[in-house]
Amino acid sequence: MPSSLRRRAAHLRAAYTRETHALASAGIDRHDARASSAGSGLGLDACTTSQRRLRALLALGLLNHGPTSTWPRNVSPADVTRYTLVVSARHDNLVLTTRAPYNVACWLVSRNRLPQIGLPGLRVETSYEEGWRLLHLPTGAALTVTSDRNGRLRGPATAGSNYAQLWTTGVPLTAEEHAVLNALPPLGADTETLLAALTVRLCAHAPDESWDVGTWFSSLAGRPDEPELDPVASLRYLNAIVSQHPYDLEPVPPVVTFDLTRYRIAPERDVVAGLDSRPDLVAMDPIDFEHLIRRLFEKIGLKSWVTQASRDDGIDAVAVNEEPLIGGLCIIQAKRTKNVVSAETVRSVAGIVNDKSTSKGIVVTTAWFGKASWDFAPRNRVELIDGRHLKSLLLGHLGIDALIGLPKLPPGWQTRDLS
Repeated sequence: MPSSLRRRAAHLRAAYTRETHALASAGIDRHDARASSAGSGLGLDACTTSQRRLRALLALGLLNHGPTSTWPRNVSPADVTRYTLVVSARHDNLVLTTRAPYNVACWLVSRNRLPQIGLPGLRVETSYEEGWRLLHLPTGAALTVTSDRNGRLRGPATAGSNYAQLWTTGVPLTAEEHAVLNALPPLGADTETLLAALTVRLCAHAPDESWDVGTWFSSLAGRPDEPELDPVASLRYLNAIVSQHPYDLEPVPPVVTFDLTRYRIAPERDVVAGLDSRPDLVAMDPIDFEHLIRRLFEKIGLKSWVTQASRDDGIDAVAVNEEPLIGGLCIIQAKRTKNVVSAETVRSVAGIVNDKSTSKGIVVTTAWFGKASWDFAPRNRVELIDGRHLKSLLLGHLGIDALIGLPKLPPGWQTRDLS
């Protein structure tokens, strides 16, 4: 084909495929004789048998997804259509240009943490800073993903750019991938040719913008057979916060999460329902007392859990305050005792607070604390709740008018604090 005709063909192809002129030319120049033959489609369909098979599998993954589809994977390559793509067909390669090559590659290639993603058998052959050369192990066909608008892979190859640890060509086909490929229906040459043609025309459009192949999937709510959705009504149905004006901002509380896997959580126990009208806190079962403290903190507004008795580092319960800025995770030690709580106990809780990197520690007791403990606690993120304070909290939050059966009146207490 004369160079003038190739340039004209590349210009026509680029007008319909969104390729740059250089990208379109690369799809015509190398096999121009085949590309100019009848029905070749400007080089779009002229490819090796392995390329045809790869493109047919891509079409199944990109366009045939859903509960009734023949694509038996949990996560579909259709997710790559979230990104702006240009598909450029070569005789022995398929080039995807995109501004987010790393994201696109992560949807096409599996990895250890997400083996159900992507096209079965697709692997990273070479990774670059701004692009990937992929190889499909079952067919041997190549696929390039790059940010370069002309389809080039720039810079030296570097394994360090494979941040997500996508599977490379050194990883053989897995049993799950074999099962997925075997579950697909048999595809004849004509069927593969049709499916491959869909893949390479995924982003085709009219130069005058009168039609666009990609329109049907880029806005699912805009399909002609679907009812028109009101955006504001849809958001409110989903309990979203909607501003009165599109440029107004509505405050949204940040999501605060805490890692509780470091603690061995015990099963919940409802002890409040079985309490006497005026229970003696000192006479309670130790485990029941811990669950009573948990229930108290829940009524105060914290999420609370009792920890298992063995290997709990002296932690009887944990509580979480999910309020932004002032919230955090607290460790709780519940001391059901008739004697003063030692300063060593309070210092031990402070050490656990530092070791676990929690917001604070709380020591709750039926008895009292000495002066050394009261002096030490505020400086070390430890809060102290003695028996008379606990009695007041139980009455105010749970309606429990408890007794504290201490054998003697603690220093500074009055008789009514016990009864």
